[in-house]
Amino acid sequence: MADGRKRSSHVNGSFPHYYSERGVAAREADVDPRVRAMRPDWFNGRRCLDIGCHQGNVTLAIGKRWCCASIVGVDIDPVLVERARAALARLKVELVPVAFAPAAAPAAASEAPAAAVSKKRRADGSAKPTAAAPPPRPYPVALALQMGLLAPARALVSPAAVFPHNVRFEAADATRAAELFADGSFETIMCLSTSKWVHLNGGDAALMALFAQVYRMLADGGAFVLEPQPWSSYRRKRHVSDASRAHYPQIRLRPERFEEYLIDTVGFRAVEQVRVDYGASVSKGFASRPLFLFIK
Repeated sequence: MADGRKRSSHVNGSFPHYYSERGVAAREADVDPRVRAMRPDWFNGRRCLDIGCHQGNVTLAIGKRWCCASIVGVDIDPVLVERARAALARLKVELVPVAFAPAAAPAAASEAPAAAVSKKRRADGSAKPTAAAPPPRPYPVALALQMGLLAPARALVSPAAVFPHNVRFEAADATRAAELFADGSFETIMCLSTSKWVHLNGGDAALMALFAQVYRMLADGGAFVLEPQPWSSYRRKRHVSDASRAHYPQIRLRPERFEEYLIDTVGFRAVEQVRVDYGASVSKGFASRPLFLFIK
């Protein structure tokens, strides 16, 4: 029974310590080697989608680092999506003082820094010093927790300060994304270390459906950032579910053929393999995963 529970919890790759296993702490996703290898023009000012976002670490890092116009993280596991939403909510509260606290006015050169002089005077006529006024308090976090967050005033927030309000998370099956997103909804779509789980649980048909949905959702000239797991890693996870045991021996569209399929069959017009400098930070298994950029 214990083994069955363990297998079922990881059917979709929902490993609770996934990021730490890749050598990246949860709050340090912006130093993930894959994120460092990505280029600003893939994301700056663009509408973006992250398929298989897990608990949202990379989604949040991209939204912050590259100033997306918007980025949606989608995962089939509702538990992971709730964790991602909780992390996003914490960031919105933590960043309220930064976004809304007024900057303190600079002190004049002639003003005494230590204390202000009161008009009240002692009996002998000398000035009575008083303590300096306390600094202005930022927007109180307790109010945000009790009453909800205020939407940022658009006229006062620069594009670089939109984060984390440019991020949201949805629990959904990306192979049926037509229910959520219209044609051409995004200019960049990411799918990092997710294709294997779609493939094992749904076979070639599910993976083909995913690729077709990605192409449909991308605007012309849009970018598809794909990190597929190698075929050798499929064998180790072929017994993760009844579906994977049934689909594994029937798979014909293996990862080494993804480039050809996406160009010749799906319709992408160009592909580039992006170099990722992993160094010694991750295991050989993670470092063996290629990172591709496809252009529609």
